[in-house]
Amino acid sequence: MKKRWTGIIAAAVIITLAGCSQGKQEEANGEKDKGSQGSSTVQVKIGHSGSESTSMHQAWAVVKEYLEENGDFDVEIYPNAQLGGDKELQEAVQNGDIQMTACTTSTLSTFEPRLDVFSLPFAFPDSETAFAVLDGEFGQKMLDLMEDQGFKALGYFESSSYRELSSNKPVRTPDDVKGMKIRVIQSPIHLAIWESLGATPTPLAFSELYTALQQKTVDAQDNPLELLVSQRFYEVQEYVTLTNHLFQVGMATCNLDWFNSLSLENQKLVQEAVQAGVEFQRELDKNSTDDYKNTLKEAGLEIIELSEEEIGAFKAMMEPANAVVAEKAGQDLVEELQAAIEAVK
Repeated sequence: MKKRWTGIIAAAVIITLAGCSQGKQEEANGEKDKGSQGSSTVQVKIGHSGSESTSMHQAWAVVKEYLEENGDFDVEIYPNAQLGGDKELQEAVQNGDIQMTACTTSTLSTFEPRLDVFSLPFAFPDSETAFAVLDGEFGQKMLDLMEDQGFKALGYFESSSYRELSSNKPVRTPDDVKGMKIRVIQSPIHLAIWESLGATPTPLAFSELYTALQQKTVDAQDNPLELLVSQRFYEVQEYVTLTNHLFQVGMATCNLDWFNSLSLENQKLVQEAVQAGVEFQRELDKNSTDDYKNTLKEAGLEIIELSEEEIGAFKAMMEPANAVVAEKAGQDLVEELQAAIEAVK
Protein backbone atom coordinates (compact mmCIF):
# COMPACT_ATOMS: atom_id res chain seq x y z
CA MET A 1 0.00 0.00 0.00
CA LYS A 2 2.80 2.37 0.97
CA LYS A 3 4.55 1.75 -2.34
CA ARG A 4 1.31 2.43 -4.19
CA TRP A 5 0.80 5.83 -2.52
CA THR A 6 4.46 6.69 -3.00
CA GLY A 7 4.04 6.10 -6.74
CA ILE A 8 0.84 8.13 -6.89
CA ILE A 9 2.38 11.04 -4.99
CA ALA A 10 5.51 10.98 -7.15
CA ALA A 11 3.39 11.06 -10.30
CA ALA A 12 1.34 13.94 -8.93
CA VAL A 13 4.48 15.92 -8.08
CA ILE A 14 5.87 15.40 -11.58
CA ILE A 15 2.60 16.52 -13.19
CA THR A 16 2.40 19.54 -10.88
CA LEU A 17 6.00 20.57 -11.54
CA ALA A 18 5.52 20.15 -15.27
CA GLY A 19 2.38 22.28 -15.13
CA CYS A 20 4.16 24.97 -13.11
CA SER A 21 7.11 24.92 -15.48
CA GLN A 22 4.85 25.26 -18.51
CA GLY A 23 2.87 28.01 -16.81
CA LYS A 24 6.03 29.95 -15.93
CA GLN A 25 7.35 29.58 -19.48
CA GLU A 26 4.06 30.83 -20.92
CA GLU A 27 4.09 33.71 -18.44
CA ALA A 28 7.68 34.57 -19.38
CA ASN A 29 6.84 34.54 -23.08
CA GLY A 30 3.84 36.74 -22.42
CA GLU A 31 5.81 39.15 -20.21
CA LYS A 32 8.63 39.48 -22.73
CA ASP A 33 6.67 41.59 -25.17
CA LYS A 34 4.52 43.55 -22.74
CA GLY A 35 4.51 47.28 -23.29
CA SER A 36 4.76 50.01 -20.66
CA GLN A 37 1.03 49.75 -19.95
CA GLY A 38 1.27 46.06 -19.00
CA SER A 39 -0.65 44.82 -22.05
CA SER A 40 0.66 42.46 -24.72
CA THR A 41 0.77 45.38 -27.16
CA VAL A 42 4.32 46.69 -27.61
CA GLN A 43 4.41 50.44 -26.96
CA VAL A 44 6.92 52.36 -29.09
CA LYS A 45 7.90 56.01 -28.81
CA ILE A 46 9.87 57.45 -31.73
CA GLY A 47 11.36 60.92 -31.51
CA HIS A 48 13.17 62.95 -34.17
CA SER A 49 14.10 66.58 -34.72
CA GLY A 50 12.72 67.10 -38.23
CA SER A 51 9.41 68.61 -39.26
CA GLU A 52 6.49 66.58 -40.59
CA SER A 53 7.39 67.61 -44.15
CA THR A 54 10.83 65.99 -44.08
CA SER A 55 11.64 62.63 -45.59
CA MET A 56 12.84 61.53 -42.15
CA HIS A 57 9.36 61.94 -40.71
CA GLN A 58 7.75 60.21 -43.67
CA ALA A 59 10.18 57.29 -43.29
CA TRP A 60 9.21 56.92 -39.64
CA ALA A 61 5.56 56.97 -40.70
CA VAL A 62 6.34 53.95 -42.90
CA VAL A 63 7.93 52.23 -39.88
CA LYS A 64 4.84 52.92 -37.79
CA GLU A 65 2.47 51.62 -40.46
CA TYR A 66 4.53 48.46 -41.00
CA LEU A 67 4.70 47.60 -37.29
CA GLU A 68 1.03 48.27 -36.58
CA GLU A 69 -0.20 46.39 -39.65
CA ASN A 70 2.05 43.35 -39.23
CA GLY A 71 2.28 43.02 -35.44
CA ASP A 72 0.79 44.06 -32.12
CA PHE A 73 2.51 47.44 -31.83
CA ASP A 74 1.29 50.88 -30.81
CA VAL A 75 3.66 53.49 -32.25
CA GLU A 76 3.74 57.20 -31.47
CA ILE A 77 5.99 59.57 -33.45
CA TYR A 78 7.17 62.86 -31.92
CA PRO A 79 8.65 65.18 -34.62
CA ASN A 80 9.95 68.76 -34.41
CA ALA A 81 12.32 68.02 -31.50
CA GLN A 82 9.32 67.77 -29.16
CA LEU A 83 11.32 65.39 -26.97
CA GLY A 84 14.65 67.18 -27.42
CA GLY A 85 17.36 67.75 -30.00
CA ASP A 86 19.30 64.95 -31.68
CA LYS A 87 21.77 64.45 -28.83
CA GLU A 88 19.01 64.51 -26.21
CA LEU A 89 16.97 62.02 -28.23
CA GLN A 90 19.91 59.63 -28.46
CA GLU A 91 20.41 59.90 -24.71
CA ALA A 92 16.70 59.20 -24.21
CA VAL A 93 17.02 56.04 -26.32
CA GLN A 94 20.16 55.00 -24.48
CA ASN A 95 18.39 55.48 -21.14
CA GLY A 96 15.24 53.67 -22.30
CA ASP A 97 12.99 56.75 -21.99
CA ILE A 98 11.98 56.34 -25.63
CA GLN A 99 12.51 53.35 -27.90
CA MET A 100 13.74 54.70 -31.25
CA THR A 101 15.24 57.69 -33.03
CA ALA A 102 17.55 58.55 -35.91
CA CYS A 103 20.18 61.21 -36.42
CA THR A 104 23.43 61.81 -38.26
CA THR A 105 26.56 59.87 -37.44
CA SER A 106 28.15 63.23 -36.61
CA THR A 107 25.86 63.40 -33.58
CA LEU A 108 26.20 59.70 -32.78
CA SER A 109 29.99 60.01 -32.74
CA THR A 110 29.53 61.59 -29.30
CA PHE A 111 28.69 58.06 -28.15
CA GLU A 112 30.91 56.10 -30.58
CA PRO A 113 33.84 58.18 -31.95
CA ARG A 114 34.63 55.69 -34.73
CA LEU A 115 31.46 56.83 -36.52
CA ASP A 116 33.38 60.01 -37.38
CA VAL A 117 34.85 58.04 -40.26
CA PHE A 118 31.67 58.91 -42.18
CA SER A 119 32.61 62.59 -41.90
CA LEU A 120 35.63 62.15 -44.16
CA PRO A 121 35.15 65.05 -46.59
CA PHE A 122 34.42 64.25 -50.23
CA ALA A 123 34.57 60.51 -49.46
CA PHE A 124 31.50 59.40 -51.43
CA PRO A 125 31.43 60.47 -55.10
CA ASP A 126 27.68 59.83 -55.36
CA SER A 127 24.75 58.47 -53.36
CA GLU A 128 24.77 55.10 -55.15
CA THR A 129 28.33 54.48 -53.97
CA ALA A 130 27.39 55.56 -50.45
CA PHE A 131 24.41 53.18 -50.31
CA ALA A 132 26.49 50.27 -51.62
CA VAL A 133 29.03 50.79 -48.83
CA LEU A 134 26.42 51.31 -46.12
CA ASP A 135 24.50 48.21 -47.19
CA GLY A 136 27.66 46.10 -47.30
CA GLU A 137 30.08 44.61 -44.78
CA PHE A 138 31.58 47.93 -43.76
CA GLY A 139 28.18 49.43 -43.05
CA GLN A 140 27.15 46.43 -40.96
CA LYS A 141 30.39 46.61 -39.00
CA MET A 142 29.62 50.21 -38.05
CA LEU A 143 26.06 49.32 -37.04
CA ASP A 144 27.36 46.57 -34.78
CA LEU A 145 29.68 48.99 -32.95
CA MET A 146 26.67 50.69 -31.36
CA GLU A 147 25.79 47.71 -29.15
CA ASP A 148 28.69 48.54 -26.81
CA GLN A 149 26.97 51.88 -26.16
CA GLY A 150 23.55 50.43 -25.35
CA PHE A 151 22.03 50.87 -28.82
CA LYS A 152 20.75 48.48 -31.44
CA ALA A 153 21.53 50.19 -34.75
CA LEU A 154 18.91 49.09 -37.26
CA GLY A 155 19.88 50.73 -40.53
CA TYR A 156 20.90 53.88 -42.36
CA PHE A 157 18.47 56.69 -43.00
CA GLU A 158 19.79 58.95 -45.72
CA SER A 159 19.49 62.13 -43.65
CA SER A 160 18.84 64.14 -46.82
CA SER A 161 21.96 63.28 -48.80
CA TYR A 162 24.77 65.81 -49.30
CA ARG A 163 25.47 68.95 -47.33
CA GLU A 164 25.64 71.96 -49.64
CA LEU A 165 26.78 75.54 -49.04
CA SER A 166 24.32 78.43 -49.10
CA SER A 167 25.62 82.00 -48.93
CA ASN A 168 25.01 85.58 -49.95
CA LYS A 169 27.80 85.68 -52.51
CA PRO A 170 28.73 83.25 -55.29
CA VAL A 171 31.21 80.52 -54.36
CA ARG A 172 33.17 78.63 -57.02
CA THR A 173 36.68 78.37 -55.57
CA PRO A 174 38.22 77.93 -52.10
CA ASP A 175 39.30 81.58 -52.26
CA ASP A 176 35.63 82.59 -52.34
CA VAL A 177 35.02 81.31 -48.81
CA LYS A 178 38.08 82.88 -47.17
CA GLY A 179 36.97 84.93 -44.17
CA MET A 180 33.33 83.88 -44.63
CA LYS A 181 31.45 83.27 -41.36
CA ILE A 182 29.84 79.87 -41.86
CA ARG A 183 27.50 78.30 -39.34
CA VAL A 184 28.51 74.73 -38.54
CA ILE A 185 27.41 72.04 -36.11
CA GLN A 186 29.49 71.61 -32.96
CA SER A 187 31.98 69.13 -34.39
CA PRO A 188 35.80 69.28 -34.59
CA ILE A 189 35.64 67.79 -38.09
CA HIS A 190 33.11 70.31 -39.40
CA LEU A 191 35.19 73.10 -37.91
CA ALA A 192 38.32 71.68 -39.56
CA ILE A 193 36.67 71.41 -42.98
CA TRP A 194 35.95 75.11 -43.20
CA GLU A 195 39.11 76.21 -41.40
CA SER A 196 41.04 74.26 -44.06
CA LEU A 197 39.49 76.59 -46.62
CA GLY A 198 40.26 79.76 -44.68
CA ALA A 199 36.66 80.39 -43.60
CA THR A 200 35.52 81.28 -40.08
CA PRO A 201 33.28 78.42 -38.93
CA THR A 202 30.83 79.38 -36.19
CA PRO A 203 29.09 76.65 -34.16
CA LEU A 204 25.44 77.54 -33.64
CA ALA A 205 22.27 75.69 -32.66
CA PHE A 206 20.10 74.82 -35.65
CA SER A 207 17.11 76.49 -33.99
CA GLU A 208 19.00 79.81 -34.06
CA LEU A 209 20.25 79.57 -37.64
CA TYR A 210 17.46 81.34 -39.53
CA THR A 211 17.68 84.39 -37.26
CA ALA A 212 21.48 84.39 -37.44
CA LEU A 213 21.33 84.44 -41.25
CA GLN A 214 18.62 87.08 -41.22
CA GLN A 215 20.61 89.33 -38.89
CA LYS A 216 23.84 88.51 -40.72
CA THR A 217 25.48 87.14 -37.58
CA VAL A 218 26.74 84.48 -39.99
CA ASP A 219 27.15 84.75 -43.76
CA ALA A 220 26.51 81.18 -44.79
CA GLN A 221 25.63 77.66 -43.70
CA ASP A 222 25.85 74.09 -44.99
CA ASN A 223 22.90 71.72 -44.99
CA PRO A 224 21.06 69.42 -47.42
CA LEU A 225 18.75 71.04 -49.97
CA GLU A 226 15.72 69.59 -48.19
CA LEU A 227 16.43 71.72 -45.12
CA LEU A 228 17.02 74.85 -47.19
CA VAL A 229 13.47 74.39 -48.43
CA SER A 230 11.71 73.16 -45.27
CA GLN A 231 13.35 75.82 -43.07
CA ARG A 232 12.86 78.57 -45.69
CA PHE A 233 16.53 79.54 -45.66
CA TYR A 234 15.98 80.73 -49.23
CA GLU A 235 14.40 83.83 -47.67
CA VAL A 236 17.74 84.88 -46.17
CA GLN A 237 20.28 83.48 -48.67
CA GLU A 238 21.02 84.27 -52.32
CA TYR A 239 23.21 81.43 -53.59
CA VAL A 240 23.55 77.66 -53.21
CA THR A 241 26.80 76.01 -54.27
CA LEU A 242 26.56 72.25 -54.78
CA THR A 243 29.84 71.43 -53.04
CA ASN A 244 28.83 67.85 -52.10
CA HIS A 245 31.50 68.03 -49.39
CA LEU A 246 29.80 65.62 -46.99
CA PHE A 247 27.36 62.81 -47.61
CA GLN A 248 25.22 63.05 -44.49
CA VAL A 249 24.85 59.54 -43.13
CA GLY A 250 21.93 58.97 -40.78
CA MET A 251 21.54 55.98 -38.48
CA ALA A 252 18.32 54.60 -36.97
CA THR A 253 18.79 53.25 -33.45
CA CYS A 254 16.71 51.71 -30.70
CA ASN A 255 17.40 50.84 -27.07
CA LEU A 256 19.35 47.57 -26.98
CA ASP A 257 17.71 46.20 -23.82
CA TRP A 258 14.27 46.97 -25.22
CA PHE A 259 15.12 45.22 -28.51
CA ASN A 260 16.46 42.17 -26.70
CA SER A 261 13.27 42.01 -24.59
CA LEU A 262 11.17 41.49 -27.70
CA SER A 263 10.28 38.07 -29.05
CA LEU A 264 12.33 36.93 -32.03
CA GLU A 265 9.29 37.51 -34.22
CA ASN A 266 8.93 41.11 -33.07
CA GLN A 267 12.67 41.74 -33.38
CA LYS A 268 12.38 40.66 -37.00
CA LEU A 269 9.38 42.94 -37.52
CA VAL A 270 11.26 45.94 -36.10
CA GLN A 271 14.21 45.30 -38.41
CA GLU A 272 11.93 44.83 -41.42
CA ALA A 273 9.99 47.99 -40.58
CA VAL A 274 13.12 50.13 -40.44
CA GLN A 275 14.39 48.64 -43.69
CA ALA A 276 11.05 49.52 -45.31
CA GLY A 277 11.50 53.09 -44.03
CA VAL A 278 15.07 53.24 -45.36
CA GLU A 279 14.02 52.09 -48.84
CA PHE A 280 11.07 54.48 -48.91
CA GLN A 281 13.20 57.45 -47.88
CA ARG A 282 15.92 56.75 -50.41
CA GLU A 283 13.43 56.60 -53.23
CA LEU A 284 11.65 59.70 -52.00
CA ASP A 285 14.85 61.75 -51.71
CA LYS A 286 16.09 60.59 -55.11
CA ASN A 287 12.92 61.85 -56.73
CA SER A 288 12.79 65.06 -54.66
CA THR A 289 16.20 66.58 -55.46
CA ASP A 290 15.04 68.27 -58.66
CA ASP A 291 11.94 69.55 -56.85
CA TYR A 292 14.12 71.15 -54.16
CA LYS A 293 16.28 72.79 -56.81
CA ASN A 294 13.23 74.14 -58.62
CA THR A 295 11.75 75.50 -55.38
CA LEU A 296 15.00 77.31 -54.59
CA LYS A 297 15.25 78.73 -58.10
CA GLU A 298 11.65 79.94 -57.97
CA ALA A 299 12.46 81.65 -54.67
CA GLY A 300 15.20 83.60 -56.46
CA LEU A 301 18.31 81.69 -55.45
CA GLU A 302 21.06 81.01 -57.94
CA ILE A 303 22.25 77.39 -57.88
CA ILE A 304 25.92 76.94 -58.73
CA GLU A 305 26.91 73.46 -59.92
CA LEU A 306 30.64 72.78 -59.74
CA SER A 307 32.65 70.76 -62.24
CA GLU A 308 34.77 67.81 -61.08
CA GLU A 309 37.83 70.02 -61.44
CA GLU A 310 36.30 72.74 -59.27
CA ILE A 311 35.28 70.23 -56.59
CA GLY A 312 38.80 68.81 -56.78
CA ALA A 313 40.20 72.20 -55.80
CA PHE A 314 38.19 72.10 -52.55
CA LYS A 315 39.07 68.45 -51.91
CA ALA A 316 42.78 69.17 -52.34
CA MET A 317 42.71 71.45 -49.30
CA MET A 318 41.11 68.93 -46.93
CA GLU A 319 44.30 67.42 -45.46
CA PRO A 320 43.86 69.15 -42.04
CA ALA A 321 40.25 67.90 -41.85
CA ASN A 322 41.30 64.41 -42.98
CA ALA A 323 43.83 64.35 -40.15
CA VAL A 324 41.10 65.15 -37.60
CA VAL A 325 38.96 62.30 -38.95
CA ALA A 326 41.90 59.89 -38.68
CA GLU A 327 42.55 61.05 -35.11
CA LYS A 328 38.91 60.56 -34.09
CA ALA A 329 38.05 57.37 -35.97
CA GLY A 330 41.46 55.79 -36.47
CA GLN A 331 43.59 55.72 -39.62
CA ASP A 332 42.97 51.99 -40.11
CA LEU A 333 39.22 52.56 -40.23
CA VAL A 334 39.64 55.47 -42.66
CA GLU A 335 41.61 53.21 -44.98
CA GLU A 336 39.02 50.46 -44.60
CA LEU A 337 36.28 52.89 -45.65
CA GLN A 338 38.30 54.09 -48.62
CA ALA A 339 38.88 50.48 -49.69
CA ALA A 340 35.15 49.73 -49.40
CA ILE A 341 34.37 52.76 -51.57
CA GLU A 342 36.89 51.70 -54.23
CA ALA A 343 35.47 48.17 -54.22
CA VAL A 344 31.97 49.30 -55.21
CA LYS A 345 32.83 52.03 -57.70
